[in-house]
Parts: sequence; C-alpha cells; structure tokens
Amino acid sequence: MKPRHITFIAAIAMALMPLQAQVRQQGEVVLQNSGRQPLAGVQVRAMGAVPATSDAAGHFDLHFSKSRPGQLLLLDEVYKDGYELVNEEALKQWTVSQSSILPIVMCHKGALAAAQEKYYEIGRSHNMARYADACRQLDEQLAQNLLTEQQYNARLDKLSADYVKAMERLEAYAYALACYNRDDLDQMSINALALVEQGRVDEALEKYRDAQLGKLLQGLDFRQDRERREMETMIPSLRLNADLCCFAGGEDNLQRAGEIYHSIALSDTTNAAYAADYAQFLINNTLQYDKADKWLHLALRHSTDSLQQAELYSKIGLICTYSSEKIQASPEYLQKSKTIYENLSQQDSYSNDAHFNISYADLFINMSQYWILQPDIYEGATNASDLLYEGFGYARKAVELQPGKYVYKYMELFKHYAISLHEFDAYDPGMKTQESLDAITSLLHSAIDISKSADKKDRIKTIQCLVDCYGLLAITHTNWRQLDKGDKYTDTCLALIDNYKHLNPVLFENQRLHYALNKGFYFMQKKDHVAADSILMNIFQAAKEIPYADQIAYNAIYQLASNSILMSQLSSSLYEKGLSRTQMALDYMHSHSYGLTSERKFLIYLSYSVIRAFKGHELVSCESVTLEMLNFMLDNNKHGRLYNDELLAQIISIINAIYDNGNRTISDNSTKQQLCETAIKIIDTSAGPENKKILRQIIEHIWSNENIE
Repeated sequence: MKPRHITFIAAIAMALMPLQAQVRQQGEVVLQNSGRQPLAGVQVRAMGAVPATSDAAGHFDLHFSKSRPGQLLLLDEVYKDGYELVNEEALKQWTVSQSSILPIVMCHKGALAAAQEKYYEIGRSHNMARYADACRQLDEQLAQNLLTEQQYNARLDKLSADYVKAMERLEAYAYALACYNRDDLDQMSINALALVEQGRVDEALEKYRDAQLGKLLQGLDFRQDRERREMETMIPSLRLNADLCCFAGGEDNLQRAGEIYHSIALSDTTNAAYAADYAQFLINNTLQYDKADKWLHLALRHSTDSLQQAELYSKIGLICTYSSEKIQASPEYLQKSKTIYENLSQQDSYSNDAHFNISYADLFINMSQYWILQPDIYEGATNASDLLYEGFGYARKAVELQPGKYVYKYMELFKHYAISLHEFDAYDPGMKTQESLDAITSLLHSAIDISKSADKKDRIKTIQCLVDCYGLLAITHTNWRQLDKGDKYTDTCLALIDNYKHLNPVLFENQRLHYALNKGFYFMQKKDHVAADSILMNIFQAAKEIPYADQIAYNAIYQLASNSILMSQLSSSLYEKGLSRTQMALDYMHSHSYGLTSERKFLIYLSYSVIRAFKGHELVSCESVTLEMLNFMLDNNKHGRLYNDELLAQIISIINAIYDNGNRTISDNSTKQQLCETAIKIIDTSAGPENKKILRQIIEHIWSNENIE
C-alpha cells in the first residue's frame, strides 16, 4: 500500500475517533395535550452537545463529545417561534441516556400562562372555601363548649398558618398543574384534572385515594424490567396526585403528598433525583430537616453528576445551618459544594450555562445564611455581604444568558444583599453614612428595575419581592433618620399592594399590614405619638379580625404598648388612653401568650407597670402585674444574664414607685415580700458584680419600709 494511502486512511480513522466516543441522546418533541402530535422545526441546544432541530416526526439527536451517561443534561434553549417549553422543570432532572428518549413538550405561546391563571383562580376559591368551612366548625365547637377559648385560639392560629402556607404555594402548584401533558397520564388522572378544572378539587383527590397508587408502587420490584416499565408509567400519575394534594392545601393533604413522594423515593432508592425530590418536599412543606438530611445524603451517595452533587452539598449545608445541633457542620458541606462549583466554572461549557450560574449564585445565598445566624452580628453581616456580592456576578450572568428566566432569583439576591448591608450598618452607628445609604438604595432600585422583565409564572412572588424592596427602602431611610423619604417609600409600597392585592388577598393583606406598621414607626420617630397611636390601633383592629394576620396583631399591640408610655406624658387625657392601651395589650398577651416572643411579652409587662407605678394609679393591679413580670423574667433567665444593669435599675425604680419609697403596703405584706424576694433572685442571677450589692440593698430597704433618698 502506498504511503499516501496509509496517511489518508489514518486521517479518516482519526476523524472517526471522536464520533466513536460520542454519546447520543435521542429526543422527541410533541405538542401538549394533542394526542402526541409531533412538532417539527424546534431548535434544541444543550450544554456540551451539537445543536439539533426536530424533524417532521418530532425526532432529534443530541451528540455529546464529553458528557457521559448519568450526567445531568443541561438544556440551554428549546425554541420555535410562537411556541414555548412546557416541561422545563421535569427536564432539569434528566440525565444523559443512550437508551431513553428525551421527552420535550411544547405549547402555543401564552397557553401556559393562561392555564396557570385558570388553575390559580380555582385553587384560590377552593382554599378560601376550605378555610371558611374549617373556621365555621371551630366556631360551632366553641359555642357548644367543646373547646376552651385558649384551645380555640391555638387551633385557629394553626389553621390560619396552614392557610397562609397553602396560599403561598398556590402559584407554584398552579404552574405545575398547567405543565402536565395529558398524553402522558392514565385515564384516572385525566379525569381528575377535568374535575379540578370544574372546581371539584376534593372529588379529584378522592379518585386517587381510592386507587391507592402509592401502596401499589411500593409493591413493585424496580429490578425487574417489566415492573420497572410499569413503575415508570405510574410516576406521572403519582406526581400529579402529590401536586394536587399540595394545590388543595391542608395538613391532611400535605401528609398524603409526603407519602406519595416517599413511595416514589422508596421505589428506587438508587435514583438520586427521586431521593432529592422527596427531601425538597420535606424542606419546603413540612420543615422536617433531619428527615430531609438523610434523603439528601442518600441522593448524594447515588449521584453521578458533579453539578447535582454540588447542589446536594449546598442543600445539606443549609439544613445544618438551621439546625442548632448541626450548625457547626454547615461550613464543611458548603465548602465541598463551593469546591465543585469552582472546578466546574473553569470549563467553558459550564461557565456559559445559565442554570449552572444561577445554581452557583444559590450557593452564595446559602453560605450567607450561615453567617447571618452567627452570634457575632458584626462579623456575620460582613461575611454575608461579601458572599452575596460574589454571588451577584453569577446571577447576573444567568439573567444575561437567558433574559427573564431567572429574574426573580436575581431580585432575591439583591434583597438579601441589601438586608445584610442594612444589618451591618445598623449594628455599627458609625457606618450609617450617606455612602452606605446610597449603596443600599442603589441595590434595591436595581432589583426594582429588573422586576419588569420577570417570568410571568413568578408573577405573585415577583410582586411580593418588589413590595419588600420598597419596604426595605422605607425602613433603611427611616433608620438613617431620613424620615420623610422613608414615609414616601412606605406610601409607594402600600400603593403597590393595593394595586395587586386582589390576586392573593391573604398574602398581600399580610404585607399591607406589615408595612403599614412603618407608618406608625415613622410618626413615633417624629414624636407624633397621637398619630402613631391612631395608626397602630387601626392596624391592630384590622389584624385581629383576620386570623391569618395574627403575627401583625402581635407586632401592633407591642408597638402600641411602647408608644403609650411616651404618649401618656403629653396630657391627662392621653394618659388615660395610655392606661387603656396597656391594659388592652396585657389582656391580648394573656389570651395569645403562645404568639408573642419573650422580649415582646416583657415589654408589654414593662409598659403596663411604668405607666401606673410612676403616677400612683391602679397600684393593686400594678403590684400584681409587676410580680407576674418578675416571675416571667426569672423563668426566662435560667441560663445566664439576659437583663442588663440599666434595665434592672429601671425595674427597681418601678418597685420603689409602687411602694412610695417603701413606706406603704398595697395589698398585703405577703405579696410585697414575694415581689422583693423575686427581685433579689433576678439581681443575683443577672446583675453585674459591681452593681449587685447596691441593687440588693435598695430592695432590702423597700422591704424594710426605710425611705430611699
């Protein structure tokens, strides 16, 4: 054979070598709910693959030169003019496979948003009716004396919390229902969706309960090919069942959804995606972090993809952050995640992928949460700010690569960064410069500007984030003593809520009342305590009538009590109003003791006692409540000094005022003795060594009826 022929054959062989090493991923594009009608001319681009276009039968092939089976398939773009991708969330979990067909579902542009809006309205009506019916049943039980008032309030608060959670999840699950392709579902699931579209959500769920698909799935052996295929055909119906449960809301339905996700995860414990999905459900819906941690570790054990491993380490790190027992392990997991991301970012294919960049940005948010929870506020806020700043570059790149798609996440990062800067500057008064204010303002305005291009499927979340940005602008300017600007931003925030509150009255009414508190704070800062009292009272009355706004009621009543001390000093008529406000605050605290923080309970006690003691009014009740306050302080200070010497001196001055320099007994000597002995116990456990002796002496003088100069 001639040399040139040998060279020619060798060249051909070398040219063919990359083809032999390539991994081929077959795919198919169909139109949603069309009887699997193929869609031609769809351009498909995936990281590390040669771009492909679907043919007349909807088929296409992606050829990967470096990717291997089991690696996540990252789709950069699926495009055809006039159409949009439907099953984007499902495809995020797809791993490259030479034996399975990549299923891409498209729909006409705008159809997905219309379907989401339709399901959203159905879900909203269903949740409102379910909540109203549950409240009615509670009212009947209370009227029949089957519940005490405290039991009633506790159950109503739990019911309200479940209702708020359901309304928070509604947008996401309405979108999930809109994305189902009926052509992939069995007849029972098709019928269930039809019932949901008629507003008959409970009937749809009943169909699934009767079928008991979860138990059937657990009985299958995924190692048997026939049963594996049977299992795979059941998964879409099971997922729809779980999504419908979450969509319908309620503790029972959430428990059912958890059982379904658990069944799917148990059906194939080697499937990292199944285990990770169950863990994410536990994190988002039931806050069972320890249980989620175990399933994330299982997913990590079976994951074969570096990016997936990085995301799992990041989630485990975040779970540890929120666990008091595991928080010290958090940096290790977060650093493992960061190391993987750093290595992947050196590869052009990853660094230019939108999903990779937003995933990397997520890690920096998780890392910042660890530092924000550290006891050293200064160090924590500094490190959190630095990390979030680093994450900006990746989030910005993701939005640039795929405009609109990751805008909500980008806004969230802006918001977190602004909060960390605010806390850092608020911690150190010397940092409250115009420069730092300008930096926070610029960040929040940037988030506001990009909100216009956010994906429609995140409309409610985006608007809520937008409201939070204006609210943060208001709080920041108020704290920087630019009160008028803070008030204007509050007005903008409230106007925005009024414009959109019809979309989700539960969430937006909560936000409205929350930021209306800023108005009260604004007038307190301007020393217009009468105006502040009026605003705070209106907020309290409104929140009290809406069970799901109980946290706002707690905040309002606490601020009312604090404002009353200052208001009562202005005139005798306002003093009388201050008396009534602190009595109202105390009564509300007694009937809702489980809803207020220890700090706020203490301040309500303090407000009640201060107003009465120094004016010598209602001293019998003042003595009783002050003793109650001291016992509360003792019970909440079992592990060290929670009350400083300045605060203890104020408490002693209240006791001194009650007994008018120790010269009188209000009710009887026994109550006075209990009060003085409890005060001494608090001094012994909380006072500094340099002040302990003198504080004890003052109390002893009060008890012995000696005059205090």
